[in-house]
Amino acid sequence: MPQITDAGLRARALADQATAAALEADWPRAADLNQKLIDVSPDDLEARNRLGRALLELGRLDHAAVVETTSRAANRLAVLLEGIIGHL
Repeated sequence: MPQITDAGLRARALADQATAAALEADWPRAADLNQKLIDVSPDDLEARNRLGRALLELGRLDHAAVVETTSRAANRLAVLLEGIIGHL
C-alpha cells in the first residue's frame, strides 16, 4: 500500500480547492490554485488540463493554448510509454 506523504496531502488539498473554484466559476482562483499545484507536481496532467480551462475562461487564450498543447503531448507520451511498458 503506498504511503501518503505530507506533500501528497497538500497536493490533494490544492486539487480539491482548484476543482471547487472551477465549479463555482471562480476562474482567477482556479487558475492560481492549479498553477500552484503544477509548481509542486509538474507531472499532474489533470492540473494542467484544469489550468488550461481556467485560462480559456479568463480569455488568456495564448497561455491556455500552450498549456493545452503541453497537456496533449504529455497525455500522448503517457499512452506511448504505457504501451511500451506493457510489451516488456
